[in-house]
Amino acid sequence: MSAQIYILDTNVISDIIKKHSSIIEQIRIKQSTNILCLTQPVEFEILRGLFRKKAMRQLLYYQTQIRPKFQCLALTDADWQLATHGTTILNSNDFQISMDKHFQVNYQLKAPLSPPAPLSPLRGERGRNPF
Repeated sequence: MSAQIYILDTNVISDIIKKHSSIIEQIRIKQSTNILCLTQPVEFEILRGLFRKKAMRQLLYYQTQIRPKFQCLALTDADWQLATHGTTILNSNDFQISMDKHFQVNYQLKAPLSPPAPLSPLRGERGRNPF
């Protein structure tokens, strides 16, 4: 089985910084056979929170011990559009999702999935000016 890519959210990184052993163990297990990534918004939230709290030791720990262990993905507009479309599907009645005790997500699509319509760069989804 090929490696899967997991994008970690802010809460997971926060738990790692706080040294929650169960989360650290789950990350260690997942990372042994998969690719674990951060995104720019997650990194922004982590850094903003640590600077706001003036938590310089935690900031140093994040920058030297945690951050180097993960790839950072630069998301494109197409990624955000796909994520928005996916979230809409997840929140609809056409999709069934569950999570087991090991945080493995199981899903089943009840109907065929159509790709999202491309957005105009200057107009909103229905042609309205977004400004």
